[in-house]
Amino acid sequence: MGRCVFNSREVARCIQHALNAENWRASYTQENLGPSIFFVKDRGIYIMSNGLPADNNNTENDQTFVAYDEDCYPDNPNCWELSREKVGGDDFVEAIEATEDFLAACHQFDKVVVNVFPTEFNICFEHDEASNTHDAQNEISNTPG
Repeated sequence: MGRCVFNSREVARCIQHALNAENWRASYTQENLGPSIFFVKDRGIYIMSNGLPADNNNTENDQTFVAYDEDCYPDNPNCWELSREKVGGDDFVEAIEATEDFLAACHQFDKVVVNVFPTEFNICFEHDEASNTHDAQNEISNTPG
């Protein structure tokens, strides 16, 4: 399938918000979640905190802060096609546990990369230089559902 790339500082903000929250939102298929981030595909591909109250970055229109994939964001006219190429046509929400280790890795690297496969995904971390790719000490892997 595809490779989704996120700014690590933006993902760190989502993780920090989830870790600081006292209540957490469930996903459509996963209940009783603690601190997590949601990996989402709907109007683009993005990561957001499940912490409550929501992390509102714009008090004017009360939108929740999200970290968009570098290619798949609503203002990109090719967003729909690129999102479909990367993760398929169906919308989804997958919860990923927010941990201090995940947060620390975000602070050490420039990019968070979610590699999406037909039945699972994994997360690794990269520096801006394409030749300087590193997997995190503990690669994060998830099987949806």
